[in-house]
Amino acid sequence: MNHSMTALITGASRGIGKAAAKALLDTGAYSNLILICRKETDQLLSYAEELKNSYPETSIYSFCGDAGDISFIEEIHSFLSEKGISVDLLINNAAISYVGLLIDMTPEEWNASINANLTSVYNTCHTFLPDMVHKKYGRIINVSSVWGLVGAS
Repeated sequence: MNHSMTALITGASRGIGKAAAKALLDTGAYSNLILICRKETDQLLSYAEELKNSYPETSIYSFCGDAGDISFIEEIHSFLSEKGISVDLLINNAAISYVGLLIDMTPEEWNASINANLTSVYNTCHTFLPDMVHKKYGRIINVSSVWGLVGAS
């Protein structure tokens, strides 16, 4: 595998997203890594700095914002396009969970959940998939937790 691949990870500030970033860099195949998170800005920026120090041959870009906002994702795409970078691997990992009964869930909590868990996936796929189709290469991984398979009370 050549060292010119680009990966983009949403929900990259902790947990699976954070571990995926390091695992990808450990392969030596990625020259660009794009990390996105919504809330844990300080964690993401600190982790990106740590990765830059450990993997100086890789360009690491951090973006803090809501992947559920199409204009935010389009801004990232424009930034990367201006640098001649296209995404080869998209990992949709951003998610939130609601712990509680549906009857207690507010419309705002419902919308936040849909936005983080579904709309963000649409936004990234809709924005980056055309480049993948154009170059006839790309991979998309959509991460789900056990809550995607089984419900709670």
